[in-house]
Order: sequence, then structure tokens, then C-alpha cells
Amino acid sequence: EDLGGKLQATNLATGGACFTVTLPRSTAPEPSTARLKQEINPMHEPSTLPVMVIDDEPHLRITASQTLELAGYTPHCFESAEQALAALPNDFPGVIVSDIRMPGMDGMALLHELHSRDATLPIILITGHGDISTAVEAMRAGAWDFLEKPFAGDQLLDVVRRGIENAS
Repeated sequence: EDLGGKLQATNLATGGACFTVTLPRSTAPEPSTARLKQEINPMHEPSTLPVMVIDDEPHLRITASQTLELAGYTPHCFESAEQALAALPNDFPGVIVSDIRMPGMDGMALLHELHSRDATLPIILITGHGDISTAVEAMRAGAWDFLEKPFAGDQLLDVVRRGIENAS
């Protein structure tokens, strides 16, 4: 309750109890373009390289960010491709992880735009609507890898690590 959450316990007629936990939404601001450009240092050690996570689903951004941060990466999350492009420095030394289906610019259009700027940038595309033809199209367009939602944190860390190793 101190953090704005709520715990409710209800006794069931059949015996036992049902507990409901309500957590507040994160109020942490998205990173500003200027702050992101200042934080990204091309001389980062491999374990602290930045990873951009772009997804319109807040819970995925939070989960991916926590997973990456616990592994020693520096995550920067955006809810749209347009926001990410505005914040992306020309010499971005990390990896991009982006959803394919998003309002506005989708992940495939983002992939093409990013590769027109830097063809060596490792871009991992993710989707909850994956099928073989989408994965093949993404890989042919230059995606480093493709993950289907839901995915385990270990899967995300593995493709990010391999993307960074390839870019080094």
C-alpha cells in the first residue's frame, strides 16, 4: 500500500480465501532523446552496451528492461518506432529489439530505415503473431534474429549477446 498498490482478501463460501493484488502502473518517464544520446558511450564494455527495446506493450517493455538490466545491459525503452528513431544516435553501439506489429511505423519499416542508416546494426524482431513467412521475410530483410512472443528471458539474453558479439 505504501507504493500505491492494494491487497484484497475475500473468504470463499467453499472454504479458503482468494487474494487480489493490484499494483500501480510505472510512473517512470521514458528517456529523453538528449539523455539517451549522452548516456550512450561507444566505448562501453560488451556487458554494458545499450539495448533499445521498442514495443507498444508496456508490460513487455518493463519485463525486457528488467531482464536486460539484471544481465548487465543498459536498456532504453520506447513505445514507438518513431520515438526510438528520434533518440537513436548515428553511432549507436548496441542492439535493437523491436516488435513487428505496432501503431504507426511497424517493425519491418523500422528495420529498413535502420539498415539504411547502418547495415551492420543488429536488429532483433519480436512478434506475438509469428508465422514462418513473417520470420523468413524479417531475416531476408536483414534482421539479426526473430523471437516469437511469449519468449523466455534467457532467449532474449542469448540473441542480444550474440548480436553484440557479431557487431564487435
